[in-house]
Amino acid sequence: MQKYISDSDALLFLGDMSYDLSKENGEKGNDFFEFAMNVTSSIPFQITPGNHETFNDFEDFKKRLIMPNKQYSDNLYYSYDIGNAHFVSLNSEVPFLNYTDDYISNYFEWIKQDLEKSDKKWKIVTIHRPLYCSAVSNHCEKSAYIMKDFFEDIFYNGKVDLVLTGHLHSYERLLPIYNNEIDYNSVIIDTNIYFNPRFPTYVTCGTGGNRDVNHMICKLNFFN
Repeated sequence: MQKYISDSDALLFLGDMSYDLSKENGEKGNDFFEFAMNVTSSIPFQITPGNHETFNDFEDFKKRLIMPNKQYSDNLYYSYDIGNAHFVSLNSEVPFLNYTDDYISNYFEWIKQDLEKSDKKWKIVTIHRPLYCSAVSNHCEKSAYIMKDFFEDIFYNGKVDLVLTGHLHSYERLLPIYNNEIDYNSVIIDTNIYFNPRFPTYVTCGTGGNRDVNHMICKLNFFN
């Protein structure tokens, strides 16, 4: 684990921490944050909310953490820079919970302005639920379409390069895509390289896990 951490630029946790932070009278949450303390002093460790953090209006997620922008958003959405990349961490549960129209409008406006004002080379979104996936699951067959309707245009218009998601316990990477159209022209033949893609690339980093294992951690290293 230490080798995994020491050669990383950041660890991004894509939600569903310890199934759930509130379980066992909060002991599950205590165990998770004991683990997190081993790394947070030496490397950026940014946490994105998932559907298993929603208990009592995200109570544990709001009270246990101090992420950027907490005063404004209670940790549920925020942004930060690492090197030449701008990261935006978002709450994927907004389309599925009873948020007011005013909240949603302010949420969209914050995302739009945040993406617009960044001058970093890369724009990366971390969000728990995938917009695109192929697994045989209720999410891929139903709620992924809700996610696309809700978020896809704002990611495209904001010139997002990469969207990292969790939720599903599998790995999947798509070619650059928008509105179900793949930008084949950006793919260099017989390689895994995309050159100036017009659309975001979506990656599901949902590593295998269960109720006793912390998972959905995405490791990134940046080059020029």
